[in-house]
Parts: sequence; C-alpha cells; structure tokens
Amino acid sequence: MILESTQPLLIRHSASDLTHFLACEALTALDLKALTDKGLAARKVELDESGALIAKKGVAHEKTYLQNLHNAGKQVVDIQAQPLATNEDRRIATENAMTSGVEVIYQATLIDGILLGHADFLLSVETPSKFGAW
Repeated sequence: MILESTQPLLIRHSASDLTHFLACEALTALDLKALTDKGLAARKVELDESGALIAKKGVAHEKTYLQNLHNAGKQVVDIQAQPLATNEDRRIATENAMTSGVEVIYQATLIDGILLGHADFLLSVETPSKFGAW
C-alpha cells in the first residue's frame, strides 16, 4: 500500500496488498493503520534466510536479463534511473516511453485507479494497442 496524497486521502493498492488481504484481512487492517496513523511506522518485513537468498537470486537474474537486452542491441528506457519523485511521475514517464517507440521499458510504473503496479520489463510486441506496440 502506498499513501499517494493526504488531500484527499488516496491509497493505491499493489498486487501484494491483494495477496495479503486474501491471506488475512487483519493484515490489511494493520497495513492501513500503519499508513494512516500519525507516529505509527510502516511495518517492516524482514526476510528469513531462504527469502533473502531467493530475493538475491531474483535480483541477479533480473540484472543478467537486462544486460542481455543491452547486449542484443535493444533500446532500453530505465524508469527507475530517472529522478522522478512520485509514482504518478513514473507512470507518466512509462507512458511517454511507450508512445516513443522504445523496445524495452525497465521498471515501468502502471496505475489504474487505485491499483498500482511495477513491471520489471515491458517489451514491445507486434500487435498494436493505444500505446503502440505494447
């Protein structure tokens, strides 16, 4: 969950938030409380040894895949590397990259109403959409 604004209150939900809700409604209540109560720090999730290893392997795989795209001569836009302050800024940068015709967008931000998502990679495709070949 991300608190996007305080005037008016807008909370955007991620796929993880939906998974948490399905697993335990009380967890969602705690997440909301952490976002909205003054002085209550957001919950920190610490990975156990297995989770840390899986995360490390996932990051390494992602970096290797990104390097392979560069080595293949693909035109890549890295949204995360740009100095953008908000998810809305990153969404706009993602849509601008989509309409510019680049082949790959790394760390794209997608927003639909109160739903927020981050895609590691968006790859252009042959079938056109309103954003071109995405």
